[in-house]
Amino acid sequence: MNFLILANVPSDRAQERTASCRSMGSHGSRFLLFDDPTRLLEVLTVQRMEIVTMLREEGPMTAESIASLQVREKTAVMRDLEALLDLEILDLDRDASYLFGFSGIRVILQFPHRGHKERVS
Repeated sequence: MNFLILANVPSDRAQERTASCRSMGSHGSRFLLFDDPTRLLEVLTVQRMEIVTMLREEGPMTAESIASLQVREKTAVMRDLEALLDLEILDLDRDASYLFGFSGIRVILQFPHRGHKERVS
């Protein structure tokens, strides 16, 4: 199974963390690393994960089909699709259909991460 693995990792620990993540992944898995855990959580909106789930279960779809099935405005769906494309979570085929090419998503989130500065009151 090939997973998309989203993980938060301080940039100074990225190489070390990638090596340890690889042992949890399987062949063909891809890693998306985020310096900041809040950025990772911003990416994982409910609507975006619904799009990913729909594409994983139903296969490639156009933006119009996704908007219709989710009963959402096409412009709002397009914003989510663009964000998912920019992060390379989704792909766009020649027929203008969006697709999710992984078995699933694994999220590795550590907060506060090492190196996080504690606030002193």
